Amino acid sequence: MSANAEIHVDDDEYLTVGSDQGTNLIKVAVHEVGHALGLFHTSRNYSIMYAIYSQVIPNNNFELGWEDRKLVQHVYGICKVHFNTVFDWVRRRPDGHLIYNTYFFRDNRYWMYENRYNRTRYGDPLSIMPEWKGIPDNIDGYAHVWTYTEDSAYFFKGHRFWLYNSAEDKVASGYPKNISSEFGAIPGSDFPNIPGNLDSVFFDKRDGNLYFFKGNL
Repeated sequence: MSANAEIHVDDDEYLTVGSDQGTNLIKVAVHEVGHALGLFHTSRNYSIMYAIYSQVIPNNNFELGWEDRKLVQHVYGICKVHFNTVFDWVRRRPDGHLIYNTYFFRDNRYWMYENRYNRTRYGDPLSIMPEWKGIPDNIDGYAHVWTYTEDSAYFFKGHRFWLYNSAEDKVASGYPKNISSEFGAIPGSDFPNIPGNLDSVFFDKRDGNLYFFKGNL
């Protein structure tokens, strides 16, 4: 976007926020930002770049449609960022219902993808602290051990790992612990200690084993 880009709003428009009267100011602003980014009008009436403003749309919590996003990506390219770890988490709510979301961690922030709504949560990204009490930044890996008898969430960083208490939303007492002391060599075998600074961790529900990845191993 040019540093000299301008956004124009007509004085003739009756602009409102959160009202069933007039034209929604938030959508007008997003439409004009689209022009500043280099987007043109479209013939699709459900697009934010449609030439005619919708008169009665009181909802401010709208999102860009996938076609609008594709238009922006066509101009500026797809965002290619590296995440420290990405994981699915199935957890039981206090009312007994299961919820399933996907989390993206990068540096000291995270995003939650709400799978039932097929979008990221409003307001993301958030800081890892204080949302995940006791979990450090720049996580190396995550594993959810979920069986008939166990429901444990583990975070790994460097040479240590943390057990997260999902019921209390904080790190369990006594953690972090050393990876090598808890995941040591199997006596009488050639299986080595698990190293630190892992690339990824994976729990396979089919065989009940944890798999650790580092380099080409």
